[in-house]
Amino acid sequence: MVNVKIVNNMMFNFNQKGMNNPIMGMYNQQNQMNGMMMDETAQNLKNIIQPYENRIRELEEIIKQKDFEILVLKQKLNNNNLNNNNMNPMMINMNMNPMDVMMGNMNQQMKYKGKEISLKIILGNNIESIKCFIHDKASIIEEKYKLNEGCLTFNYNPINDELTIGENGFFNDSFIYVKYNIINITFENSQGLYFPICLSDDCPLDIALINYLMRLGRLEDRINRAIIFLYNACELKIGDKTPIKEIFSGSPNPRVVVQMK
Repeated sequence: MVNVKIVNNMMFNFNQKGMNNPIMGMYNQQNQMNGMMMDETAQNLKNIIQPYENRIRELEEIIKQKDFEILVLKQKLNNNNLNNNNMNPMMINMNMNPMDVMMGNMNQQMKYKGKEISLKIILGNNIESIKCFIHDKASIIEEKYKLNEGCLTFNYNPINDELTIGENGFFNDSFIYVKYNIINITFENSQGLYFPICLSDDCPLDIALINYLMRLGRLEDRINRAIIFLYNACELKIGDKTPIKEIFSGSPNPRVVVQMK
């Protein structure tokens, strides 16, 4: 009769040695394989990421270097600003690109001369265009036009050479006329005050009288008719379009009396 206990022990031992050990070995081998695969995957990922990490470190170093350079340049700029008044402009230009110097000069010119405009000079049937800057002295118009005789007028008023283009009231495509006869009208009020106005002799009387009222800030008197103008005891009426050369019979210096009604 077989001893059941012995058989059981043999089967247990068999299971332990014959069955359990190979299975555990297989598990261990699988774990080792999995570990090797994980290590290989991690290494592959590391190989892929490594160049980017290296590039990031390089860029960080570059940024640090640039930050330092910016700091140095700012300090130099502050020092230059402090010494700016003592620096020679010619020395500055020597260290600059010629194109930068030219553009700087153009910008500086635009800053001080203002906007460039075109003016049309009219003499009879001839029209000539010239370009000027708004802050140029008006005398430059005569220079560019090469005026030999006559007088340049704008809205019948002779141009004031001492004022700028803008101060004379010019705008782009303004018409400037060459005139040869100018009449100097002296307006005299009841207080004995004199106010001279120079106009070209083709100026309508209406414009001449309005010119006077505008310069004195009395334009509302034209509407209210609270003021009258007399020349040789004859009333000059606002609205009369007759040229002043006909009104004043060629007199270069007529005197007009101004009275309040």
